Amino acid sequence: MTKALIIIVIILSVFILIYFTIQTVEIQIKQFVIEKTHNQLITIRDSKKNQLITYLTELHKQTQLYARDKNLIAAIQILQPNNKSSEILLDKYYNYIKQLQYDIADMLLVEAETGTIIYSSKKNPQFTLLKEPSNPLNHFFQQFNSTNQTRIVDLTHMTFIGTPIFLNQKKIGILIFQINRKNINNIMTYNNNWQVEKSGETGESYIVAIDGTMRNNSRKLVEYKEDYLLLVEQAGLSNDIIAQIDLNNTSIGLQIVNTPGTEAVFMDITGQNLYVDYHDEFVFATFTPLNKFGLQWTIFATIEENEVLELVTKFTDKITNTIIQIAVIILIIASLILWLIIPTKPPFLISKNYTVEQIISHIKKLP
Repeated sequence: MTKALIIIVIILSVFILIYFTIQTVEIQIKQFVIEKTHNQLITIRDSKKNQLITYLTELHKQTQLYARDKNLIAAIQILQPNNKSSEILLDKYYNYIKQLQYDIADMLLVEAETGTIIYSSKKNPQFTLLKEPSNPLNHFFQQFNSTNQTRIVDLTHMTFIGTPIFLNQKKIGILIFQINRKNINNIMTYNNNWQVEKSGETGESYIVAIDGTMRNNSRKLVEYKEDYLLLVEQAGLSNDIIAQIDLNNTSIGLQIVNTPGTEAVFMDITGQNLYVDYHDEFVFATFTPLNKFGLQWTIFATIEENEVLELVTKFTDKITNTIIQIAVIILIIASLILWLIIPTKPPFLISKNYTVEQIISHIKKLP
């Protein structure tokens, strides 16, 4: 075999080895990146869940403290609808609470027995006689009045926390606060700064309530509104809802999320999956239920599949280039060595016409 043929065989062997090595490396990189992505999403998901529980627990404690305030208990005993002097006193009390508790958007006082709202800081006309069966908020009142525990009632467009007010162990009323959803939104969106927790270009965390709608803003809506509106239209969201999202500049209580993730969590399953999300893109998703204080929420952390695969390609290209460069250097060095140590022609050719004596004599003459 000539030295040129040997070098060609070695080059072909090395390139075959490089090909299969790159294929193996690509598979391992993909597995590594996907596993790392899932772990990162789980960390973000659980962090958001813990932050929400901490926030809601603190709000829960504060609401109970306000309900025990002797001034509030005295006010509910003497307060009657349209009693302006009493309303002025409660307005001052609400403003005092508002300074301490920026989470509260409205304060309601409800008589436990009659279901009459005797005070609303917003003076909202829809809050009248909650106990009336025809009132659409009757179910809302019943949820608060049916227990002596502090609980949260989450409606599509409003979230309330309520606790009973007792006097001499008798329930005389219910203190209800409307929760400002802005604070929940800030927890889930990092105050619209998704880079804080290394969420990449498309990663986001969001809440889906039992009614199937989001409780914080979509990242795409915040960063790429026109693209978002087009994507959710392609995903089948109704034109009426899209118009409301566009007008109000929010997806809270409007964006419907119906995915394998929501189906799994409403069966009380914590897990992860790859599926088409609410904005018509494949995402890696992790999800878990948050069932506390009467809430039935799902916490999601997702990132688009394309971004993860781009990361796989980026790593694979870098390693492939490195492997090829090393292989080329090795081939050049090996070729030079082979070229130097393998003689161009054999030192002699054994012919069948040579005698044994001639061969021995020739060998003895070799240096």
